[in-house]
Amino acid sequence: MAPKMFACIYDNGDMIPNPENGVLFKSDTCIMVQLHRGFTFSQLIEIILQWAKRDPTNPPPVLHFRFPTQICGRHVTYTTTNIEDDDDLDGAMDIIEANPTLRSLEICTTYNI
Repeated sequence: MAPKMFACIYDNGDMIPNPENGVLFKSDTCIMVQLHRGFTFSQLIEIILQWAKRDPTNPPPVLHFRFPTQICGRHVTYTTTNIEDDDDLDGAMDIIEANPTLRSLEICTTYNI
């Protein structure tokens, strides 16, 4: 069975620039889901729409993935990139698996509402 990990999804959230940490995610709706290798981008979108109780005909146009660029003791600096397809999702999982201090994906959805 494929390794599993959690994804913390900030639905319709804000990306807030932060001089100390690079970027923070903020949302009134935070969803935790368990993912595994082999999960597709389409499946992730379906889960987000289901758990956030959103209209399935209006998927989020962009998923933002927050990941560390520098870890110095307890201080971590983050940046973001977009997840737009299966390869991007696999790459995000690679980053999490390669760093034993990371426990989950952090994803922020934004909508054109």
